[in-house]
Amino acid sequence: MRQFNSQPAGADFVPLGEWTPQPQTLLPAFSWEARDLLVVDDATDEMQIIAQADPAQLLDRLGGTIYSRLNDQLTRALAPRPLPTARYLLLDLAMLSHATPQATVAGLMGLAVVTAKGQAFTSTPCQEW
Repeated sequence: MRQFNSQPAGADFVPLGEWTPQPQTLLPAFSWEARDLLVVDDATDEMQIIAQADPAQLLDRLGGTIYSRLNDQLTRALAPRPLPTARYLLLDLAMLSHATPQATVAGLMGLAVVTAKGQAFTSTPCQEW
C-alpha cells in the first residue's frame, strides 16, 4: 500500500506528521510552505521524494494554455492582493487532469476568497479532479 507524507523542501526524507494513504489530506501543508512529497510503497519497498515545483517551473509548463490565461485574468482582477502559491499547484493539477475551465475558475476563486479573509486553506479537495 502506498503511503504519503510531506517534509520541508530539500530535506533528506524527514517526514512531518502521520503517514496517510490519502495524499489530498496533505494539500494544506503545500499551500503555504515549500514542501516535498514523500511516497512509501510497501509492496515494492520503494521510498521516493517528489520535490515541489517552484512557481516559475509551473508557469513554464502551463505555457499559453487556457489555465495560464485564467491565472493572468484572476491576478489582474484581484490586484494588488496576492494569491497564495497554491494557485500554481491548482493550475498544474487542472491542466494535467484536463479539468474544465469552470472548475478551475471555481478553485482559483476559492483560493482568492480564503486569502482575502486571511484564513488558512482548509477545504477538502474537489472530487471532480
